[in-house]
Amino acid sequence: MKYCVNMKNFYIEKGKEIFVIFGVGDVGEECQFFLWKNNIVVSFFVDSNPDLKLKQKTDKLIFSPDILDQLPVEKTFVFVAVEGDNSFARIAKTLESKGFSHQDYCHANRRYMSIINKMQSTTLEMLNYAKQFDLNQMPLFRLLEIELINRCNGKCGFCPVSAKIDPRPYAKMSDKLFYTIIAQLKQLNYTGWIALHSNSEPLLDERLIKFVYHIHEELPNAYSIMLTNGTLLTLEKFKELIKYLDFLCINNYSNDYEFHSTTKQIYEYCLEHPLLAKKVRIQKRLDNEILHSRGGVSPNAEKCEVFGHVCSYPFSQMIIRPDGKLSLCCSDALAQMTLGDLTKQSILEAWNSDEYVKIRALLLKGSEFMPLCKICSNSAALLPTPDPNNKVYNDGPLVNIGKAY
Repeated sequence: MKYCVNMKNFYIEKGKEIFVIFGVGDVGEECQFFLWKNNIVVSFFVDSNPDLKLKQKTDKLIFSPDILDQLPVEKTFVFVAVEGDNSFARIAKTLESKGFSHQDYCHANRRYMSIINKMQSTTLEMLNYAKQFDLNQMPLFRLLEIELINRCNGKCGFCPVSAKIDPRPYAKMSDKLFYTIIAQLKQLNYTGWIALHSNSEPLLDERLIKFVYHIHEELPNAYSIMLTNGTLLTLEKFKELIKYLDFLCINNYSNDYEFHSTTKQIYEYCLEHPLLAKKVRIQKRLDNEILHSRGGVSPNAEKCEVFGHVCSYPFSQMIIRPDGKLSLCCSDALAQMTLGDLTKQSILEAWNSDEYVKIRALLLKGSEFMPLCKICSNSAALLPTPDPNNKVYNDGPLVNIGKAY
């Protein structure tokens, strides 16, 4: 899959002059409008049933797939505008029988269009944001993830470090390092988000409640959040944690959107205490859902190539691993890149270090200049700065069903 922020320039550079949409239907029409917004003019439509009519007025003709035999493959690109992997696979087989390789077509479903729209929005926002500062004197990050323990008990299909396949050597942060980090944040008067997890399940650490309480006491202007799968969260632990957290999200994974017994207890308790609905969100999700590619290491996401995207993470996020080393971002689950070491540097020294400056400069040129970013479909937006006077995060329903992002 190709995700291109400047689509027209990308395809013209590849020698493409003829643009075809395969699929006549709602998705096909949405795709035509999407391409028009990206300055790509569709030549015509293709459908297995050429007698179909487009619902909206258009001057584009509809041909059977036989028309593809008459086109120069090297100058043609096909957007397969259908939902569902089975439909796409069937059309891809037809295209390949006519000489088109995977470089000459893509699955332009609604998810594809949505991701590119988000990337384009983020890129524009990031370019405007970065112009205001020197790259070695950026404002402090807005989200800090402190991974106390690099383990999870979940078995989600999208995760490269689930309990089934985690290749990382076991690591647990020392008390000394944790308290040093919080002391530095207090000196910096940190007012952003802070979370005691990253690619991990925070409740696996028996010190969690003690540490959350310490953050609450030492960083009153920060915004303390936690994400958990909830399987280890008893009602008693929930009652204790929620005193000190500003926001708690429970990702309730199952095969059928059913509540876990522990999460159901918490849900019923929140119904009895309506004010908690402003601090708690229960997200019903599927074990086998497909999310973004996480730097190319997600087990079930499609492989991708990303061109021209400018991600916000190196400008707005710091990820601290249990040993004090800093990962590129939250999508770098396997810690393939290290941008600093808080056992040797202060937080401020690391954030403005040569490593961070180099990464930011490369990323502003485009995601294709970064090894992990060029195969990552995470369309992260710049995080807003939380208002320390407004601790209300969850302005939606207590329970949501479906993907969290």
